[in-house]
Amino acid sequence: MIKISDAELVVMKVLWQKGEATSFDIIDNIKENWNESTVRTLINRLHAKGAIEPVKKEGKTYTYRSKINEEEYRIVESNSFLKKMYEGSVNNLLLNFVKQRKLSKKDLEHLMNLIDEEER
Repeated sequence: MIKISDAELVVMKVLWQKGEATSFDIIDNIKENWNESTVRTLINRLHAKGAIEPVKKEGKTYTYRSKINEEEYRIVESNSFLKKMYEGSVNNLLLNFVKQRKLSKKDLEHLMNLIDEEER
């Protein structure tokens, strides 16, 4: 899987949400984070990595789309994080959230219901 920086991920999220977008669309969606030249640099990096591709060109304006499936990316990154921080143990991850009181009683009940449904 292609490695995407946190900054590049902001661009990817715009493309995943919109399906296709021009560089101007991307800039408009994230202009509160970075200036135009920074966004263009991020787009160029993603293109060079093969994470996005231009699908059409009108004048000097390109329309881009992601070459990476959002759900597949989430799975790979989640598994990488889990391995790196919790030795691959979901139990350790959840225990950490419980100990820090990041999961409410309602969250825990919801998780228990999901587990029950999976066991059926």
